[in-house]
Amino acid sequence: MANGWQVTGQRDSEDLVNGRFVPVMVVSVLTDSGTPMTFRIPVTRYSGPAVEALVTEWYERHQAVANL
Repeated sequence: MANGWQVTGQRDSEDLVNGRFVPVMVVSVLTDSGTPMTFRIPVTRYSGPAVEALVTEWYERHQAVANL
């Protein structure tokens, strides 16, 4: 579990990009404060470090706004 959030689910899906379907992973996370979020990550960029970087960046922005 990362600092302040955890992955609650993962599944395969597809997104339509420039008229063609691209495989993605849908990753659901939940913050320690109870805020859910879903990220759609292209399979070509899907890895533990990539997901952690994406979610952590979102989480830090989310916390900065929540702390206003």
